[in-house]
This record gives sequence, C-alpha cells and structure tokens, in this order.
Amino acid sequence: AAPALADSPFTGKTGALTFVIGDAPAKSQFVFMSDAPLEKIRGTADGVKGTVTIADAAKPEGATGSITVPVASMRTGNPVRDGHLQGDEWLNAKTNPNIGFTIEKLDGVRVAGTKLNATATGPFSLNGVSKRITIPVEVTYNAEKNALKITSKFTVALKDYNVKGKSGIVGSKVGETIAVAATMYGIGR
Repeated sequence: AAPALADSPFTGKTGALTFVIGDAPAKSQFVFMSDAPLEKIRGTADGVKGTVTIADAAKPEGATGSITVPVASMRTGNPVRDGHLQGDEWLNAKTNPNIGFTIEKLDGVRVAGTKLNATATGPFSLNGVSKRITIPVEVTYNAEKNALKITSKFTVALKDYNVKGKSGIVGSKVGETIAVAATMYGIGR
C-alpha cells in the first residue's frame, strides 16, 4: 500500500486520477436563488456532467476539469417562468444549450483528512459569454468508493453574461446577481 499523503486527501492513491461527474454515487445538482425586491425565485438544474483530473494524487493543486449543466434542465417550480428562463430574452437554450465551467487550476489548497478546500479558476460560460472567474470549492474524497463530492457557492452577475430579460424585470422581479450552490459527485475511473 502507498503511504498516507499528509498534503493530499487521496490517501493510498498515486499517479493521475480521473473522476467522472454525474449522478453517481448521488445526484449532482445546482441550486440557484434570485432575490429581488418583488420576488424571490429558487430553482434547480440537473443533468450535471463533466470530468475532474488530478495529474498527481500527491499534488491535488494540479487538478483540471470541465463541468456542464444543460439550460433546459433548469426548473423554478413555475413552468411558464421556466419557459421564459430558457427563452431568447434570458438564457437562450436553443443557441446556448449549456452552462459550463472549465477548471484550469486550484489555488490556496488546504487539506484536512479527506477534505480539500481551495479556489478554482477558469472560464465560466453562460448565454454565449465566457468570463474567467475564481470560485471556492470543497472536495471530499471517499477512498472506499473512489468517489468525490465537490461543493461550491458563488454568485453570477446577469449583466456580465448579457442576460437582460424583459425590460424592467432584472432588478425588480429577478435579482441582478444569482446565488448558486453546486453539489457534484464523481466516480473514479
């Protein structure tokens, strides 16, 4: 058996590791919240897919990957509002079917047992616009299942991604920024 790694949550693992993100060992999902003066909207997005690769189990800061979420999977509990959200004036699901984030690097890696906290940096794509962002991530590794749980909380400013909606709606019924809480699961291959 490989020696325990004090600076890596991947105890007993060596070399490159790849994890496939999806609905195993549990359901991956994004929850989003709009808090505007006239309305609060909570929604979910399913169908999360992607991969995370750690080039060297002993050095998790070398992680890279990509995550996508289909716009068509976004639900707010109101089918009419969902249609608007996915329509041309909002996220334009026909032209831009996915929201995506590419992990180019991790910084500030801190490891405590099987948990890793860091910031992930890379391009975030929404509504046909891609901007480089940095978000906090927490990664928990389950050695028995060779599985990851990744969580993150961050905000998205709609104007940064040319999301305008109908005149007067953003800022009154839809928040100018959307809070996102992501929970993703990955299985090692």
